[in-house]
Amino acid sequence: MRKNIMRYIGLFSGVLLTLTACDSDNSTTSAAAEVTPPAATLPTPLPLPDNSQQQHYQVLLFGNSHMRSHNFSQLLTQLIQTGKSASQVTVVTAPGGSYLDERYYQAESRDLIEKGKWTHLILQGQKYSTSGLYDYPTGLTAAWVELAKTKQTTPVLYPEHAQIGNFDEGTQIYNILKKVQQQHPACLAPIPYAWQQFITRHSDIQLHERDGNHANLQGAMLSALVLYEVITNSPADQLPYIASIALTATTQQLLRQQASATLQQYPACSK
Repeated sequence: MRKNIMRYIGLFSGVLLTLTACDSDNSTTSAAAEVTPPAATLPTPLPLPDNSQQQHYQVLLFGNSHMRSHNFSQLLTQLIQTGKSASQVTVVTAPGGSYLDERYYQAESRDLIEKGKWTHLILQGQKYSTSGLYDYPTGLTAAWVELAKTKQTTPVLYPEHAQIGNFDEGTQIYNILKKVQQQHPACLAPIPYAWQQFITRHSDIQLHERDGNHANLQGAMLSALVLYEVITNSPADQLPYIASIALTATTQQLLRQQASATLQQYPACSK
């Protein structure tokens, strides 16, 4: 569950900050092995690899509980297998649920990129202030982007959807990651806008679980459809009805149309 956590930072100041988190995902951080921190100055931005047409899509998900609800990796796998039936598909959710800056110091996460072979790295878990009063550094999110590109992996920034009734929150995290994208070419999935527009147009179809934070199956499907189109560069609205996904044909069609319409308005991949 994404919730406000009060932390002391600084050696003597004791300033209280508000963070957003999911459940106790950060509990893995203290036990993880550390690696040498990155240089203060990031390398010159590399070009964005285009891995949209592959014989074997190999997708790695970095994130928290938003990456695990409704077996998200399997849902994304089904979409890619359906739209790209001639290709193999492997989608893996990385262990742990740390923020992206904390992951950067975890040898296990770094090794997945440096020793693995991936076509796409999905990056979810940038810190941000729910009050909007604080700016959290994005340098290590950018460092993940550049590290992925050294391995010819396409980095995809994943701004999570807003909590129920708070569209501004989604816009906030999207804009934070947009600034990263502008300096370090990456794909930026417009998931908050897809949710916002769908909720506005189809108020009778819920996207959130009862907690008002996590996605229900419809919400997970919408986010996965956006990622499907970003990863494959194939229109989500041309996917067929998938009977193995427990949503009606009408609901699936509406979600497919929304994903593609949002990506028309907010193209994902900079060059």
